[in-house]
Amino acid sequence: MRNRTFIVIIATLSFLTTLFNCTREIERIKTETVVSELNYESTLFDSFIISPDGLHVAYLVKEDDGDHLIIDGEERAVYDLIGANTLQFSPDGDHIIYVAGRDGKQFVVYDGRELREYDGIMENTPVISADGSRIAYGAVKNKKWFVVVDEVEYGPYDVVEQHSLTFNPVNNELACVVKIDDKKYVITESFKSKPYDAILRGTPLYSPDGDRLVFGAERKTKRFIVVNGVEGNPYDNLVENTIKFDPQTGDLYYAAEFNDKQFIVHGSQPGPEYNGILDNTPVFSFQGDRYAYGARVANPGKIGDMQFMVIDDIEQKRYNALGSPPIFSPDGAHIAYVVRVGLRWFVVVDGEEHRHYHYIGVSPYPVYSSDSKKLAYIAKVGSDWFVVVNEEEGQKYESIAGGTLCMSPDGKHVAYAAKLNDKWHVVVDGDIGEPYDDIVTMKDHSLFFHDDGTLNYFAVKDSKLIRVDEVLK
Repeated sequence: MRNRTFIVIIATLSFLTTLFNCTREIERIKTETVVSELNYESTLFDSFIISPDGLHVAYLVKEDDGDHLIIDGEERAVYDLIGANTLQFSPDGDHIIYVAGRDGKQFVVYDGRELREYDGIMENTPVISADGSRIAYGAVKNKKWFVVVDEVEYGPYDVVEQHSLTFNPVNNELACVVKIDDKKYVITESFKSKPYDAILRGTPLYSPDGDRLVFGAERKTKRFIVVNGVEGNPYDNLVENTIKFDPQTGDLYYAAEFNDKQFIVHGSQPGPEYNGILDNTPVFSFQGDRYAYGARVANPGKIGDMQFMVIDDIEQKRYNALGSPPIFSPDGAHIAYVVRVGLRWFVVVDGEEHRHYHYIGVSPYPVYSSDSKKLAYIAKVGSDWFVVVNEEEGQKYESIAGGTLCMSPDGKHVAYAAKLNDKWHVVVDGDIGEPYDDIVTMKDHSLFFHDDGTLNYFAVKDSKLIRVDEVLK
């Protein structure tokens, strides 16, 4: 089917004086290109993926003869089975990779080329290196597991641990966790660790400069950090999802537990003790000169601990709950996070509490503009959803799609997908776009601003998948 293109010019006046410090005319020059016709009965809508650059879209169609892969409106392959959760584009968006099945066997397909067949391919693989040059996955053959890197097999092993495959960001060497004779090992293509009773989930991981391989390990009920094969101090426990490198300085931080108390360890020095350290912290400013983490302490006489942020080693106000990891502004001058008091949620910025709401959206968390002058987040009161920008509430909607709130690279525009009168619209700077039956959304990226000031996304209208490109003036 040939693509069809329509051009629509929409000009509206949006009075957003508070947001933009002036009355601003928004001109949206929109081009719609039909990508494909959609059959609602056979299209697997949960399979849709968009390339990281926002320029390509792929999805699956299930027919009587098998699963059909559609890329940019063209059918590329048909197999007995294609793993919907294995579809992925390379980081540059130029390649596509997935797991397919035929005659009881499974194999990885890379740009249409079928790799070696196995009895099964491990879930959550393959993984792709940051530069897109290498792929790796776990595979099982004759009840033994192998790690396959660029079609080279390593093994056999008793088990290859899920979620453990990771590439070095500099030299692309693969590291992962395997099990041999009831012991766990971290292996790379040139290294094999000592045997351990367990390896902490979420590890191994590489330092930003690629010089250090770090993982959490367990031996005889004690847990410790291992850096390039050197074991650190033993603790009663290590807290998952807290092993972090400062992206600028390369310093290593993690949360450990001793005598039922948890604390952040920086280098070899433990910090203050708390009842707990929150997952996915600490976080760091882009400049590497600030950091923050979540902690909890007992709330005497009441059920549940109190939670709070520790910012640059200073404890902040305590709340009933923290709703998100903190986020630093790009210039490092500001920090924002979500908290709860009773049944109300709100955002705290530099210690200042914003208006209270029934809910604050967490997909995404609050978003800063590139110039650090705007902070936007999704909020809810009753059944109404809206976006708040610099404490100014936008129009109320029936819903706002997760993963769509974003800002342009120059920080001038705020965009998101919202539902109004049972139709979906892309809203830019408060201006409500054309109605669609649906907007294709991903967990972490759905609307795509580009450096030239354009915006693109994919929508569904009248049983058609449409690519929408907008020039904003």
